[in-house]
Amino acid sequence: SGKPGRAGSAEKSSPIPHTRIEDEEHMTAIYSIGQKLGEGSFGLVKEVTHLDTGTRWACKAVNKERAGSTAIKLLEREVAILKRAEHDHIIKLKEVFETSKK
Repeated sequence: SGKPGRAGSAEKSSPIPHTRIEDEEHMTAIYSIGQKLGEGSFGLVKEVTHLDTGTRWACKAVNKERAGSTAIKLLEREVAILKRAEHDHIIKLKEVFETSKK
């Protein structure tokens, strides 16, 4: 976009939604949950498809209780960075859903 220090970036889009929800059922009204793509120590990544647009995304789910406070702080930092990052070579964060446990 010609802005210094932002080579390869796209125009700034709208803010990334961060929605606090009671449970994951809210997500199933928006996304179809597909196959597991990967798994880590305290979370997993699944393929999801946006029901209205058909767009496929990877959804990272982290178990807060299993992760512990240090890992949660790192995850919060990762989310904050990804909310601001816009570059062709960095993954794009679409939205964040948060429950008390995930």
